[in-house]
Amino acid sequence: MIKAGDAQSRDTLERVLECLEKEKCETFQDCITWARLRFEDYFADRVKQLIFTFPEEASTSTGAPFWSAPKRFPHPLQFSTADPSHLHFVMAASILRAETFGISVPEWAKHPKTLAESVEK
Repeated sequence: MIKAGDAQSRDTLERVLECLEKEKCETFQDCITWARLRFEDYFADRVKQLIFTFPEEASTSTGAPFWSAPKRFPHPLQFSTADPSHLHFVMAASILRAETFGISVPEWAKHPKTLAESVEK
């Protein structure tokens, strides 16, 4: 990638290095924390930024409403361990992260109730 010299290869390499150095997970709890933070980034923070950039009443350069079909105005999610889809995201992401770093995945991590308790910590 370094020898390729193009911007995309450089960006990819920088992201890999960031993942391996700055965001390294050493325990499964680290993986859960990382996954929970990704949820916040993807489903709350980025949506809030989009809403800031394009508020509900925003219009295009032609004056048409920006949020018209097929686009719908988004709403940021508030994480809840009571929501199965939120918990499944954290479960899947933390397991993938653990496997990436060679961290063993405890059996309890595959059960929503015990995973929820760990997420709340």
